[in-house]
Amino acid sequence: MRKAIGLVVVAVVVMTCSWILAQQTPPAATTPPAEPKSRLVMGFENEDELSGVEISGKGTHEYIKDKKYVTQGEAALKIKVVKDAEGGESLEFDPPSRGKYLTGWEKFDVLKIDIYNLSDKDQTISFRFDDAQSKGVATRVGLEKTLRPGANTVKISLKGMSRENGDDFDIAGLRRFVPFFWNPTEDFEVVFDNMRLEKE
Repeated sequence: MRKAIGLVVVAVVVMTCSWILAQQTPPAATTPPAEPKSRLVMGFENEDELSGVEISGKGTHEYIKDKKYVTQGEAALKIKVVKDAEGGESLEFDPPSRGKYLTGWEKFDVLKIDIYNLSDKDQTISFRFDDAQSKGVATRVGLEKTLRPGANTVKISLKGMSRENGDDFDIAGLRRFVPFFWNPTEDFEVVFDNMRLEKE
């Protein structure tokens, strides 16, 4: 009998100590989810996806599903660039589309866009970036990239961007992003797909 009582006492003591230790032990720290290493901005799948993005110029555009040009999703955007001494073709991600497309870029290192140049010559594509302080050309960021014939992945570093006047650019406050072909000297076609942000 005494042995049984002793076992009960020991069990109660062990349970009590375990409970006390549990109260004193802080809960295990929860690890916040890791930031994604990439983020799709636009897959150029259809007209609905481009709502709020203006395609301007004299050329035409269409969505194609040819696997030769599609690098993400099911379709890509083909634009015909038309020779025009007064302007060119552009895709304008402007303020109305900011919340959908232009936020959170500061969390990544580079912007990448797959662009297929269907012509047999090098073509130049320009990029315009505006933030809340941009009031004219001098306070924007302007870049040019060369598109070789065939497949290209355009890469733009988002870190340490400078305005045309040399001041720092606020990528966290990005308000407008415009890829464009300025004063093309001939007609040609390009295909846009898989516009994404990546960490290096």
